[in-house]
Amino acid sequence: MARDTPIGLLTRTTPNKLAILPRLVAGAPLVGINLQHLTGTAPLRPILEGAGIPLAGINAVIGPVFGLLAGALILAGAFARVGAMIAIGSMAMALFAHARFDWADEPPIVLPLAVIVASAWVLWKGGGAWSVDGRGERLPASAHAAG
Repeated sequence: MARDTPIGLLTRTTPNKLAILPRLVAGAPLVGINLQHLTGTAPLRPILEGAGIPLAGINAVIGPVFGLLAGALILAGAFARVGAMIAIGSMAMALFAHARFDWADEPPIVLPLAVIVASAWVLWKGGGAWSVDGRGERLPASAHAAG
């Protein structure tokens, strides 16, 4: 795929094998937590209502679907940058909920912060060598270091 197309720019990456680490740090919690929200193991609606987030009923369904999608994209490294953008937005909302409301079984605030930092890394660097994005053309390592 030509890397000067919009999709090519979203999927460009380098052969960096260490990219798996931020992908795991960001993707695994997103998948795990959002599966709990979707299955009702950790209901999201009471958290959203307690934090004063509008349309809590709709957001309690749509938010976990997008969070699960983001985690899956990041873990697979398929359109990892898109997943990272979704994850950053999702975790920004989680930080807002942490600041406004305390709930039972609340995860430590370091979790959404770690997911944001790891997602920002994926957004900046791409999915790396062991990603679906990395299976196509790759930028040379020297070009990656320059930009």
